[in-house]
Amino acid sequence: MAALKNLDDPYLNSDAVANYMRFADLEVGDGNGELSSEELAQFMNQNIATWVTPSSLTTGDQISRVVLWGSLPESLTHFQVYYVLGVYLWQTSRRPDLEAGVNYVQLVTHFNQTYGNGQQQQQQQQQQQQQQQQQPADPCVRPNPDAPFPAYPARPETYADCRNCDDEDIITTDPLQDIPLEELVVLPSRNCMRGADVQRIIDERDPRRRVDPWSRQPLTGGKKRRSRKAKKTKKSRKTKKSRKSRKVK
Repeated sequence: MAALKNLDDPYLNSDAVANYMRFADLEVGDGNGELSSEELAQFMNQNIATWVTPSSLTTGDQISRVVLWGSLPESLTHFQVYYVLGVYLWQTSRRPDLEAGVNYVQLVTHFNQTYGNGQQQQQQQQQQQQQQQQQPADPCVRPNPDAPFPAYPARPETYADCRNCDDEDIITTDPLQDIPLEELVVLPSRNCMRGADVQRIIDERDPRRRVDPWSRQPLTGGKKRRSRKAKKTKKSRKTKKSRKSRKVK
């Protein structure tokens, strides 16, 4: 027995039908998760009925009488709507009064493209956006990534002002976000450290050690240390003054 050609033809996508039912419930129904024959017919007349010329309008009674064998369920199931749409598109494609030749495969393909993956992806994106809005904001994400970082020796306004926001403190290895913002200082490298630790670095005797631990840039501020030459000069002046005082006496 020869295989029927339509076995390989496109068929209604189940997810597209499910999306169609949700849209119908939201736009013409009560948004209660139920869909009646009347609501389905009203929604079909707003979209797929207009895909052909002249429009192929339908009614809730036609859906109940012709497709559902006279029953009029208050809430249609997925398989019933799938059957209704399939029969509707098939009968529409066979109408002799259509101005342009339209076949069943074209109608099914258009339905799947309109209400299938594209609509499903859009819904998924909306759900993801809602979930992201419900989740707490990432403290390390800067509202304006192009905005300049605070300059040394400023204190960060948020943890996002520190390049090492997600890292640990370089001295104590504590998570940086566990340290109160008022205790932190932004370094030239745009990383942050406790202000007390920065001051210890500045107070180092060796100038080569008074640098940013990340960028090795010099750190300024703190108590200034006098050079040996300056100390020697002051001592010499003090000695001369003492000698002069003794001569006067």
